[in-house]
Amino acid sequence: MRYRGSHVKKKGAKGSAKASKKKSKLLPTLGIVVVVVVLLFVVAKAFFSHYYNQMNIHTGLSDDEIQQAIENYNPEDYREEGDLGGNAANSGLSGDAVLSLEEQLRLEIEKSGGETLSDNNIINILLIGTDSRTNEVKSRSDTMMLVSVNKKTEEITLTSFARDIYTYIPALGYSNRLNVPCAVGGPTMLLDTMKQVFGIEIDGYIMVNFFSFIDVVDALGGVDVELREAEIEYLNKNLNTQNELLGKSQLTDHLGYGTSGMVHLNGNQALAYARIRQLDGDTMRTARQRSVITALINKAKGLSLQELNDLAKLVLPMVTTNLTQTECMSMLVNALEYFSYDIQTLSIPQASSSYLTMIDGMSVFYVDFYAEKLILKEEIFGITE
Repeated sequence: MRYRGSHVKKKGAKGSAKASKKKSKLLPTLGIVVVVVVLLFVVAKAFFSHYYNQMNIHTGLSDDEIQQAIENYNPEDYREEGDLGGNAANSGLSGDAVLSLEEQLRLEIEKSGGETLSDNNIINILLIGTDSRTNEVKSRSDTMMLVSVNKKTEEITLTSFARDIYTYIPALGYSNRLNVPCAVGGPTMLLDTMKQVFGIEIDGYIMVNFFSFIDVVDALGGVDVELREAEIEYLNKNLNTQNELLGKSQLTDHLGYGTSGMVHLNGNQALAYARIRQLDGDTMRTARQRSVITALINKAKGLSLQELNDLAKLVLPMVTTNLTQTECMSMLVNALEYFSYDIQTLSIPQASSSYLTMIDGMSVFYVDFYAEKLILKEEIFGITE
């Protein structure tokens, strides 16, 4: 007599054997795939680590170094060519008037409670150009440009901040130009100042000195800029200073008068162009810097992988940053996508919310920081009030 149950059991056992056989074949295949994926990840990470480790990673001065810098701070040490002494005639606000202004600026910052605006779809990286010839982190930040990558709107906003903005520096307890915090306490003190003063979160910084900038421009084959005839005299004056520091003859790379329109500049000339300030002030200077950076970005978009690799080998040792390896890898993975984004430019301060004045013998921008915050919120974050 046949028992249906035993019949079912035998059939099931046979099926189980087939399934087991299939699994036995599948498991090695999956194992190979996993091993390959892991190996690729390890190789990619090692490859990326090689590039990341070529940069100078600096997450900030120690607490003792910061405290020492604060104790040694003397505003007279940060005066620049053209500044008058605080007691000089026609030196503008000085003495008690300056102390009163510092108190006013301090209260404005404290009213905000230290809150900063951020958005998961927006990456804010501060590009810092210093007046140093080395990778010294404590140098005047004569170029400050916030690169805001908006993944939602697919836009990149380049925001220049004038070096001559007169601001309260919370870590110091004093006011001075915006380029002073970096000279006193390095780039992290500058970031902390800008976060508190302008009320926006900054994810990290990338810093290069002016002479590294020359090599970057030359590596990209130079840049084309719209040059006004009035700018030539000041460009050549800046070249005199740069050539002396570079050990070149004074007339190296000078442009002839009458040169104007769209002009191709090498690295030395592009730096001299971006540093022009005496002709028409810091606002136009930052506009020139944005035009050069925009031209460089557009040139980088057309580079092949080999050319990008060659550029990375040249540039990375000149870079100082506090970005982590993970953050850099994330940006690198998305770099090709970011290259397709539209670029818009912005300048801080705006003419409508600032004016030039003399404070303690310095020609500086007196700024309505509340109005500037509203502009940044609208242009970078798309928030209107």
